[in-house]
Amino acid sequence: MYCYIDPSLSIASVSSPSIFTVTAAHAAYLKADQTIEVHDAAYANSDEAVISSITTSGGATEVVTLKTALSFTPSSGNSIQLVGFLDSGKAYRII
Repeated sequence: MYCYIDPSLSIASVSSPSIFTVTAAHAAYLKADQTIEVHDAAYANSDEAVISSITTSGGATEVVTLKTALSFTPSSGNSIQLVGFLDSGKAYRII
């Protein structure tokens, strides 16, 4: 099992293995070219990807597009890890 000290975010809705939405509050933590990990609660499905772009429309949710598709199609409520902090610092992972 992994221990994360970084913020954990949730997926709001999913369009495809490479496009999903997060709440506007969670979007503030995400940046283009940032590596993230997406997983379900049991880690049965887990993969890392690099963010290609994220919208900044100012709406309730923002669209995250990945450079490459995840190996699975995430679901609403799946977690996003390796987020980093608002100061643009890189994420920490302790194994």
